[in-house]
Amino acid sequence: MATLYSTQGVKIRDAATTYAPIDVTEAGGRLRSRFFSYTNTGSEATNDIVRLVKVPKGAKIHRIFLQNEAMATTAYTIEIGDSADTDRLVASVAKAAAASTDLTLVTDATTPAGVNTDNNPLIGYGYVYGSETWIEMKLITVTTPTANAVFRGHIEYTVD
Repeated sequence: MATLYSTQGVKIRDAATTYAPIDVTEAGGRLRSRFFSYTNTGSEATNDIVRLVKVPKGAKIHRIFLQNEAMATTAYTIEIGDSADTDRLVASVAKAAAASTDLTLVTDATTPAGVNTDNNPLIGYGYVYGSETWIEMKLITVTTPTANAVFRGHIEYTVD
């Protein structure tokens, strides 16, 4: 039976071997959150971009939590990313109209205990930003947005 090592395990298995040190994005680091809230104006349209939060250089994305009121009178679709890749973190999540639901975006399809969710994978799990960057939500499809409906949540990341 062989003993195999992860990339990070190779870096620490043998002090005599010179490997690159483990980076803070690989071990440790303080988990941080950036919170956001957006209130519909009622004039949102397909392909609009909502800038949610800015993350610092070196931010490694772990999880995104979203909660919404009834944002439109019909179903709508969002994605979450940045200006270079609008679905870097979350690709095409359909949300039902006239329903208040939580959306917890994690690394697999397992719903965390005690969370009422439409659970979707966070495709950008572990992505590290090379510079300070706006995290954006793109409205892929939206018709008849509901004025004053609120979309809120937070993004969890490590940076140091």
